[in-house]
Amino acid sequence: MVDFVTQIFIILFVGSILGWVFKKFFYSSFIGYVAGGFVATLLFINLGADTSGLTQLGFLKSLGLTIFAFEIGLSIGIERLLKSFNKVLVIELVSYPLLWISAKVIAGIAGLGIAGEAMLFLMLIDSSSSISIALARTIQSDELRALAVVESNYEDLAQFITFSMIFVAGVSKPAIGSIAVNILKIVGLLTLLAYILLVVMKRLRKFVLRMDAVSKYLLLLSIALLYSAVMQNLSLPPLLGSFIAGVVLSEYIGGEELTLMSGVRELGLLLYFSSLGSQLALPQFSTNTAQLLMGITIGVVATIVRIVAIMIGSVMGALDPRHILPYATVLSPVSESAIVLSDILISQGALSTVFRAVTVVAVITSMLLSPAIYRKSLASSFLKIVLPQKIKDILSHISSMLLYSSNLLIEIGRDMVKFLVVLLTAIYVLHIAIVLSKYIYIPLFNTMLVIASMAVCYMAILIAFSRVIRKMYSRVFGEIASLKSVSLEEGVARFITIAITALSTTLLISTLYTILAEANLPTSLHRALVIAVNITSIMLLIYVAIKKLRKI
Repeated sequence: MVDFVTQIFIILFVGSILGWVFKKFFYSSFIGYVAGGFVATLLFINLGADTSGLTQLGFLKSLGLTIFAFEIGLSIGIERLLKSFNKVLVIELVSYPLLWISAKVIAGIAGLGIAGEAMLFLMLIDSSSSISIALARTIQSDELRALAVVESNYEDLAQFITFSMIFVAGVSKPAIGSIAVNILKIVGLLTLLAYILLVVMKRLRKFVLRMDAVSKYLLLLSIALLYSAVMQNLSLPPLLGSFIAGVVLSEYIGGEELTLMSGVRELGLLLYFSSLGSQLALPQFSTNTAQLLMGITIGVVATIVRIVAIMIGSVMGALDPRHILPYATVLSPVSESAIVLSDILISQGALSTVFRAVTVVAVITSMLLSPAIYRKSLASSFLKIVLPQKIKDILSHISSMLLYSSNLLIEIGRDMVKFLVVLLTAIYVLHIAIVLSKYIYIPLFNTMLVIASMAVCYMAILIAFSRVIRKMYSRVFGEIASLKSVSLEEGVARFITIAITALSTTLLISTLYTILAEANLPTSLHRALVIAVNITSIMLLIYVAIKKLRKI
């Protein structure tokens, strides 16, 4: 009889062998890990071994998931993510509506409902870094090769943020405004946590850099585990903590650590996906032909949809037409992280267990299909898009406006996130002061502590809010004042600036109110801050308007 420990060892051994085979021929080892767990467990079942223990692999999966998310964050890095960010933003924002519509259509045809639609969108917005980066190395253009890496990294971040929204808010149909508010809230919180870690690591920089490779990596991994625990206590997915820690800590990873990281990453993948493959083979998680066919169909459709969406986005992002098709196929394979996210949502009861097998099959299908399509696309890489010159000129103007808008969004977004970091920090400090006042039994000290904390926090919030809102008002009125004496193209650019800034101002104030409402501050404190914010907004609006109008 094969005991539980022996079963685990055999599963990991078979998974590692098949992982090596699939990585050699299909770029990704995770397929082999899933297959290894599945095949080994089927063997145990046919031999009559007791496999009941294999249903309790939560610890191995959690450990593997933490390492996996940490490595994804390490592979991104802050500096790398900021390179060519404006073009990536255009490509992604242009493609997202098509991806969302595709997810909606597929879910409707397959009868998957709103939960399935959300999961499909999560799947469609991210490419597999392991395959995409491997394929990107063969792109002839240095600029596009680097851009493909940046876009793959951006998609990882976008997928994790979108998943966090679904995880926190539940699967529903929120309005566009609430989606934008939720995105800002999560981005603000993640930025705050990243900034805190960045400040701490700067203090410890010399100490960390003196450590040997193994000790350094273990220290950084322990920080990732700590951040996972912090995220869990903030009602966010724990893997998001290790992911953010990886993004911040990436600058402390050198050549030796990268080699070590690669091995540990594979260990994390092996632990997680071998365990998942093993569970898929158990009778209670068994799949049927309909689920397999659905997974294959979704995998094929997802690959094609991503190619089309990224091609359209690439045209709008002013990429070289000769390289658009190969570039799109490089980024066409859907990411294995979709399997992780669907597994977590299933464990939360947000998705049916059917999605576990469907997602696995869909991702594997896409990963096997994309390299074949990429090789075919190379044959047409020398062809240019054949379009009339007038249409090319129109597309060029649209592309210029989109790139201009993306730069503006980045500039405004930076100011908004800075304010949200101040806001969240002040609220947390105020909460700490209120909690301390309840445990320190000195009446006068309690009152002084709360009043002083409230004064400092409110001043910090109002000063930061005044700066960003005045900057936005000034931008809007400045553009309005110069509309009369500009060309049509410049007028369009100014109108875009006005529209984006006005919407951003509304979004910022709405997010501020939402965060204050969810902060559970005492009623009097909450009311006082809301009144102060309203007065500040109105007074600054009047002041900036009068100042700009006098210059006309």
